[in-house]
Amino acid sequence: MGDYHDAIKGFCPLSKREAADRQQMLDIIDGSESLPGLGRQALFRNPAAHITVSALVFNRQRDKMLMVRHNIYGTWTWMGGHADGMDDPERVARKEAEEESGVSGLTPIFPGPAALHTLPVAAHEKRGEMVSAHLHLNLSYVYEAEEGQALKVCPDENSGVAWIKMDDLEYYSNEPEFIAIYRDILQRIKKYEKK
Repeated sequence: MGDYHDAIKGFCPLSKREAADRQQMLDIIDGSESLPGLGRQALFRNPAAHITVSALVFNRQRDKMLMVRHNIYGTWTWMGGHADGMDDPERVARKEAEEESGVSGLTPIFPGPAALHTLPVAAHEKRGEMVSAHLHLNLSYVYEAEEGQALKVCPDENSGVAWIKMDDLEYYSNEPEFIAIYRDILQRIKKYEKK
């Protein structure tokens, strides 16, 4: 199944939600006693459920997060995207962050994915085509970057790139569930860094 499957299987949940999402991802891909899995097709090409990665980029002080104003959802959010057949999820997350923000020199601050979430996606239009509601089987990776770098909008994906203070997320994002995810991930990496 490649590195995605290994990353999901090897992920250590710290909450009931993470454990449930991890199990749901594995059931979708591998199957369970009552349902056959979708196999590798679920990783990349299945329209009902497929792998995505997200990149959370923090500054050195961990009080700001690099965010983009997403074209489809019209709100400030993390960076990321579909796996598009690439086997290394961390590499995809790094590539997406660099392409969507213009930053370089990203330093991983957590080994492997820092979070897994099964995220429902509402039906929407993308590049003139309707996309049905589906599930993103999302792996989140976290990085540190220097704030002083020039930021660059990726017009196909976003209309803005900025360092947002963690205390100001509610002002920029209209997605309370995602704000909670960002803060949970930040707490996880702070605990990890104290060890």
